[in-house]
Amino acid sequence: ADSVNDIFGTIRFATCIWDTLDCKAPFNGDEPKNYVIWPLSNQFETVRMKLTEIDKEQTVYYIRVDFKFVRGTVTPNICNNDSCGYRYLGAGGTSQSATFVSGIVALMYQKFHKQTGDPLEKHSMRNSTTKALLIHSAIDMEDSEKAHLACNPDITAAQNDGKYYFTPYGKGPDFATGWGYVDGKGALDLISDYDTTTKEFPKFKEIEIGNGIEKRWTIKADSTRKHLRATLVWDDAPGKDTEAISTAKFKESKLVNDLDMYLISPSGKYHYPWRLDSLPTGYLDSLESGLENILINNISNAYNNCSSGIILDSICFDHLNNVEVVDIEAPEPGDWQIVVFGRSVTEFNNTSNNAQVATLVSDVPLNVYHGCKVAHNYSPQTDYSCTYDLGNDIVYYVTFHDSTYAGAGDDITIRDSYGNTLGTYVGNQLAGKTIKVKSKKIQVILHSDKDNSQGWGFAISKIRTIPTATLKMPFEAIKKKRRTP
Repeated sequence: ADSVNDIFGTIRFATCIWDTLDCKAPFNGDEPKNYVIWPLSNQFETVRMKLTEIDKEQTVYYIRVDFKFVRGTVTPNICNNDSCGYRYLGAGGTSQSATFVSGIVALMYQKFHKQTGDPLEKHSMRNSTTKALLIHSAIDMEDSEKAHLACNPDITAAQNDGKYYFTPYGKGPDFATGWGYVDGKGALDLISDYDTTTKEFPKFKEIEIGNGIEKRWTIKADSTRKHLRATLVWDDAPGKDTEAISTAKFKESKLVNDLDMYLISPSGKYHYPWRLDSLPTGYLDSLESGLENILINNISNAYNNCSSGIILDSICFDHLNNVEVVDIEAPEPGDWQIVVFGRSVTEFNNTSNNAQVATLVSDVPLNVYHGCKVAHNYSPQTDYSCTYDLGNDIVYYVTFHDSTYAGAGDDITIRDSYGNTLGTYVGNQLAGKTIKVKSKKIQVILHSDKDNSQGWGFAISKIRTIPTATLKMPFEAIKKKRRTP
């Protein structure tokens, strides 16, 4: 059954898809999570069955998919005829496409299982991974007359000039085609070359990003590459129902956890993800008609340009959706960096219960980045944390970038692998300085207080085992004075 059947049970379509839609909720006060809506033999009726009883009636498979990655979902056997008891309208939309996409996803899980050799109930792709692979491999659909199967009833009714209007198909994401049409082979090709030692695939990874944490990967673009894409998707935590249906807050972010992603070219230029402005949510007459008051000029194309590409700004990222895609035409040859930052992470779904699990996909293999930086200039009122792996537990000499600087009221703290604070610095006290530390790793934390001042941030330019002029640890000079509330 499609998603509407799963939720509402009985659905009856008239001869036109825009005619009356009669949905009756089947739960009668029972908790929906305790039931599954199971299709009967005809194309319209469904029946409820308790999940505890479903195994007695049907052969089912379990795949872990939700935010916590623990709940099981049930699926029926493969049908033995062409229709499986369902009938779709000739010009159907999501109902028709859902069956094809679901079939491709089933093949994706099958290939994942064959590549890893592990049973899916023990080692499986998250929902964010299948979604990310499908979006990453989707083929963009540009506007064309041949692509228009039916007019847009909302725009046509709102314009009210006797003409038929179609939803524009723009470059990048749009309201007609989303991220494009599905490329099953492209998605399956990404699930290849599994490394049995690292337990990873080269072109996609399930990563963990904590609040204020930045992580980086490097990718290489050769001189023959014409296009470069990186995709980030995460299963966001459930939001508040009241905010989701509030027309007064329709343009406000409903994200519980907000992640940002951008790419840095070999020459140091920033490249940002696509953004798409929201549409109005007012109705032409009443909620019952379902026609929204959307004019053709309310729809704008997606865009991914922002500022000069030299300074990071929070407005350059998508804060409405749990998907970020960066596309680069004719990429500069050389080593690129992919940066993912946890702008706001308040709910956690990793094993350690301190981070959001997300999926990162790249056109080319992802390599571990051995450095760590924050955004320059960093955003005020934001904490950043970077951990540098040094190696063995011996003495290292770590040199900070000449531009390292914390704005007024902010500070930079350094800790060793045991959690000991080695020093806290303000202003430019770390700029160009070398510190001596005996540890397997160090953590550098930039704390920005509640004012709007900001600085360049920090970066490490060298890590050596041979000493140069050093700054003794812990730092014994000026300590930041905390203001009393």
